[in-house]
Amino acid sequence: MIHQTNLSRHQRSSGTQGIAGASPDSILWSPVERFHKMGLAHLEKGMRGVYVIRYRDDPNQLKLASVLYISASDRCIKSALLADYLGYGNQFLPDFVNANPLGIYFQYTRCNDPKNAETDLIRALGHPICN
Repeated sequence: MIHQTNLSRHQRSSGTQGIAGASPDSILWSPVERFHKMGLAHLEKGMRGVYVIRYRDDPNQLKLASVLYISASDRCIKSALLADYLGYGNQFLPDFVNANPLGIYFQYTRCNDPKNAETDLIRALGHPICN
């Protein structure tokens, strides 16, 4: 997860700040999804924004995993979970998926200001997050 200290005050959008500065329990998460390599057909298409994914093999112990810019959430989240996309902070997610063949549980959330947050995260990381 991007920590608040990684972004200057000038760079931080309200949406990015909302995720980066919040405790995981105060963030509004999606319903818990179960994932295994058979696919994620039920995710909505065409959502845009900055997403945080948290995942675990136990749905009661979900942990933050990564921040992803999603131009089409179904495509990019699937890519991240299937190891097609190894973005900053997401290096261990594919290994975790492979180590749990019966599936993992995950949730995602989106910041309130996707347009500015995308720019801010690219500046902070120095590279695009998900194309």
